[in-house]
Amino acid sequence: MSEYLPPSLNDREEYRPYFEVLAVAAMDPSHAEHNRQELRRLRRDDDPFLYEVLHVNSFEDAILATLANPDLQAIIIGDGFGFRSRHETAGLRDALARAIPFDPTSLDVRDYGLQLASIVKKLRPELDVYFLTERGPEQLAARPEAEAIRRIFYGREEVMEMHLAVL
Repeated sequence: MSEYLPPSLNDREEYRPYFEVLAVAAMDPSHAEHNRQELRRLRRDDDPFLYEVLHVNSFEDAILATLANPDLQAIIIGDGFGFRSRHETAGLRDALARAIPFDPTSLDVRDYGLQLASIVKKLRPELDVYFLTERGPEQLAARPEAEAIRRIFYGREEVMEMHLAVL
């Protein structure tokens, strides 16, 4: 966690610890920005931390962000995102193949989220992993991958609940 001084504070006011939250979901950039702004509106002056939400929409991008971003403290994983990154970088597939020990074609796209939670927890055990799903609890309770998840948000729970859980 790093220190962050928001632009609205002056030099006499104290820094608050800053961290980043990775959101993994299949959504267009305008919807991701809307969600980011909605979470920003929930901030209060007495919150002990400041955080920003970073959005990716693929499994590969989520793994790369997890490996490359030391400011990440939490990840919120939704259902239904794709596997492949739309970014082609030299060596990307080889590096990811070493970090991701499974064949994505062996999984249903709905199981990418649980698999991602499990891999993220192995790569960065300090991260809090949250899962956002429309599936019922009975479909997740018996899955061993669900052990990596700190909290599951079902359906359209209040954004405030997610904000408070992240803080």
